[in-house]
Amino acid sequence: MFKEINGRKGNEREMKLFTNKVILITGAGRGMGCQMALNFASNGANLVLNDINALMLEQTATKIRHYNTEILTVPGDVSKSKDCTQLIDLAIKRFNKIDVLINNAGIAPLTRPLEYISDDEWDGTIGVNLNGVFYCMRAVLPHMQSNNYGKIINISSSAGRSISTFAGAHYTAAKAGILGLTRHAAYEYAQYNININAIAPGTIDTELLRASACPEKISFELEKIPMRRFGTSDEIYNLISFLASDQSSYINGATIDINGADLLI
Repeated sequence: MFKEINGRKGNEREMKLFTNKVILITGAGRGMGCQMALNFASNGANLVLNDINALMLEQTATKIRHYNTEILTVPGDVSKSKDCTQLIDLAIKRFNKIDVLINNAGIAPLTRPLEYISDDEWDGTIGVNLNGVFYCMRAVLPHMQSNNYGKIINISSSAGRSISTFAGAHYTAAKAGILGLTRHAAYEYAQYNININAIAPGTIDTELLRASACPEKISFELEKIPMRRFGTSDEIYNLISFLASDQSSYINGATIDINGADLLI
């Protein structure tokens, strides 16, 4: 089941940075994905929004309805190849193109020693955090290739550069895998004017963080960050919007850190 939402029409849209661009965001039901959707909508983008939680996805869409934009919501599980293919197909059917794909969907199981990670927990974490990125990229790249244009932004983590603060080895492995996948895909598809980059956020203050760690752990980790604060979803959007724009046209295959000097490599 998917839903189409038409926003108001008006001349003001012609002045926005992402007017007439189609931006697809996975994991848009809450946290960074929701904030990205709001910010891109305010900048004139047409949106395709995905989340496994249909209720949260609808709540995001409701927040955007007053913007002058068009929205397609497609609930689905990115760990399933068929759901990712359907997501891309429905987006193309509705808008005839996808200019920007943001692979944001992710889960962060609690930290525990590797020996206690079950098969199901490993498979689930790799499935959402890494396989989902691959499935969505595989489905969208032929369309971007035929248009000779596209931007793909993969959300990794400082965990992919080092280790995870709040999650386990499976999360670290998945986020590291995203970095290799990003580099390889960028090399293969740069000739088609497709930019594929990753960002590696440090600790960002989101619902996922607050739900996955106790206040004591959060306070302890906060004190270790040189800037003495967590990042915000708006700060993540500022970086992503740059990579999604044509201002970043010669950046390809890169991983950009955004962590308040918490990880310096």
